[in-house]
Amino acid sequence: MPKQFFTHIREDFSKCDLLILSGTSLNVQPFASLVDLIQPTVPKFIINRRNYQQEKKQNFIINFIEKMINPYRDLLLISGDLQESSNEIVRRIGKKDEYLALKQELLYNSNRVRDPIFSQTLSKVSYNPTPSSTYVM
Repeated sequence: MPKQFFTHIREDFSKCDLLILSGTSLNVQPFASLVDLIQPTVPKFIINRRNYQQEKKQNFIINFIEKMINPYRDLLLISGDLQESSNEIVRRIGKKDEYLALKQELLYNSNRVRDPIFSQTLSKVSYNPTPSSTYVM
């Protein structure tokens, strides 16, 4: 990890007002312990392929997620494909146009700075919400 990551963790997470965990098994450090740095009243979204409530064998993940739940805020668990789930969130909050505009801006800027890997990756991102994800509140 770059030095900046560790330098800014405490400051950034003390200001956090929404935590979104996406595409992680929650088994890799230092990311798995970052949740300890936010206030307990901060709402949390987890976007993961597996529904942790159905995967009781994954004790570390279960304990981690249970630790995040508190009496002040609900946990939103979104299980399914990360891109599909993210597209569905964009659709539900009514930000599809802004999302597509941001994607185009990022793609344009990445082409200008000649970042072929980022450009290639971003060009594959599409807005295609599908009902294959599960939303649990």
